[in-house]
Amino acid sequence: MVLHKAYMPRVLIEMGFISNTTEGAKLDSDEGQDEIAQSIANAIISYKKEYFGSGDGDVIVKPSQKAEPVKTTIIDTVSKPKTVVKIPEIKKTEPKKEINPEGIGEVIFKVQLSASSKKLDLTPSNFKGLQKISMSGDVNLYRYMYGETSNYEDAKQLLQEAKSKGYASAFLIAFKNGKKIDVKEALKQ
Repeated sequence: MVLHKAYMPRVLIEMGFISNTTEGAKLDSDEGQDEIAQSIANAIISYKKEYFGSGDGDVIVKPSQKAEPVKTTIIDTVSKPKTVVKIPEIKKTEPKKEINPEGIGEVIFKVQLSASSKKLDLTPSNFKGLQKISMSGDVNLYRYMYGETSNYEDAKQLLQEAKSKGYASAFLIAFKNGKKIDVKEALKQ
């Protein structure tokens, strides 16, 4: 019931039961808490890499690494002083800019992932982590496409990536000057 109507990626983590003597001891120990926290952090980073790509700033926490605590005293009338631990910031990489982003005069290949009567937000989480999703269509049918390149070999790689993410029926499509053209015709050009 905790996860039932949450419309986002979600997970429920059970680390153990305090009523179980062995698990309770592990949950109460510093080593056990560190091991659990490390496993959760690594799982989150692994999920991010699989579905949103990896950036240069990604950090996998290993048992020998510990974030250095930054001592900060917080004074209020209810609680004791606390220690705040700063987590390393994950940096986003900027996408490479294309010389001709509109593709005017050149053939552009895309991978059509699916067609649906349902309009979806073009976020990676809605497309198994794939980025650079575009959409065309009208009220009755929306076509969802992945990637964009003028190089046919790169397009074939994008197609393989889409298929590896579970889009078994994905296929290549081509455009010239914003109009869809046959892929065979595009290859002649």
